[in-house]
Amino acid sequence: MTTQLAIDTEAARIAPEDARPDRESATVIALCARPPESQLTASELWRAVKEDRVIALYHPQVDLVSGRTVAVETLARIVDEQGKLIAPGRFIAEAEASGVIVPLGRAILQEACRSLAGWRASGMTLQRVCVNLSALQLSLDPTLVRFAERTAGQHNLELSDIEFEISEEQLLNADPVAIATVDELLELGGRLAIDNFEGRQKHIAQPLEHPAQVVKLDPSIVSRLPHDPIARILAESAIALAHSADLDVVAERVEKREQLQYLSGIGCDRAQGYAYTRPVPGALVPKFLRFFSCPGRSS
Repeated sequence: MTTQLAIDTEAARIAPEDARPDRESATVIALCARPPESQLTASELWRAVKEDRVIALYHPQVDLVSGRTVAVETLARIVDEQGKLIAPGRFIAEAEASGVIVPLGRAILQEACRSLAGWRASGMTLQRVCVNLSALQLSLDPTLVRFAERTAGQHNLELSDIEFEISEEQLLNADPVAIATVDELLELGGRLAIDNFEGRQKHIAQPLEHPAQVVKLDPSIVSRLPHDPIARILAESAIALAHSADLDVVAERVEKREQLQYLSGIGCDRAQGYAYTRPVPGALVPKFLRFFSCPGRSS
């Protein structure tokens, strides 16, 4: 009941914004931000997992050519005992340190598969759902790929319907167990996205040893576009480098219309961020899909 109350409360905060072309942002949905609070303890995290108080919000990704929503990134949240949502900044570090990241990550993966299957069953067209991974999670849970394959199958999905995201830095520094898990994921047809991608030549060799399909531009670059000349150079070189390796490029944390226009102009493939919407509950994803389901909505 508490978990559903939190979801309903977030849904009630959704309010379509005027998407007139003269507005600075194309934001169509907004959720209230909450001030930072103390970190959750390991015991609080274990209790939340056991009581099914781990839920998912979804951040849509829009194709910058067609203007269609093609994927959503799954973001973990915990519902506290008062029914309020807790952001990952308050629990991810402790989840990794305590090992709770394993059951928490599996719970989010299950919810992502359930949601994607439900959206498709209702007639919504969505290519895939994206799920974040950490190198430590991969090391602690070497059977994760088999679990993902089994979970996808239970919902009549393929492993390729899930795009697994891991940061560039973590991939570069991953231990052999984590690397073996990534390799198994790819061998079985899973998709890999390299997060926080900067496109530096000294970093590109190792990530491209793994046949990823997607890179996500580092938000520190995106946030300075389009006016910072160094950010423009970094963005354009990263996109060119990724495309030369047949990788799609996603820009995340895009907040302004002018950033969308610039990114589209330099060949970025997808974008996500507050320029479209804050993360939303699964029940509201169909509404967003209907809004961004025709050409011209991406700019």
